[in-house]
Amino acid sequence: MIKYKLICNNCDLNFDSWFASSNEYEKLKKKKLLNCHNCNSYKVEKTIMAPQLINSNSKTDKKRSGDKEWYITASEPDRPGGITYLPLTFEPPLKENESLKAELDSSPTKENLVQCYLQKEPARKLINLQNLPILILSAEASYHAPYDHGTSNFLKQAGVEHDFIRLEDNKIHGNGHMMMLENNNHQIADFLLEWMQSKI
Repeated sequence: MIKYKLICNNCDLNFDSWFASSNEYEKLKKKKLLNCHNCNSYKVEKTIMAPQLINSNSKTDKKRSGDKEWYITASEPDRPGGITYLPLTFEPPLKENESLKAELDSSPTKENLVQCYLQKEPARKLINLQNLPILILSAEASYHAPYDHGTSNFLKQAGVEHDFIRLEDNKIHGNGHMMMLENNNHQIADFLLEWMQSKI
């Protein structure tokens, strides 16, 4: 993967974008599939810079691309506290400097979803999150989409009731991770409002 700093010659916006390779950038530009997200102009060019590369075999890159075997390079889960880097209140509690013991979730997933970690049984419970209305909302084109189900499964195992909803399952398509900034954000806001009202 390669990251370029781009500039729109129409509105002067500077922004970063990732590409599979420099050839991929040229291909998208030639086909006019590269446009400014501020003004929609196709007058987008690379700025003079040293490109930033990432290792395509890295754990994070494999996970975000939906590679089912991303975890092979991982010696431990991403987050010692399960779904967070910071401590959570579990019952029974973790001792000082103790991390959760984890294992890969062996339940089958869809083709484009990765295997994620769960606690080793018996699982500790997230007692402060119980009896709260919780929604995990996943967007179709979000880089989180291949592993959002892992958060849902972790909460379920920890005794936390919640709703896990994929927008595409509700006929809302094409959104990325920053759905609140996208053209159909009002449609998503209405969907969320309806969900919140159902919990009152």
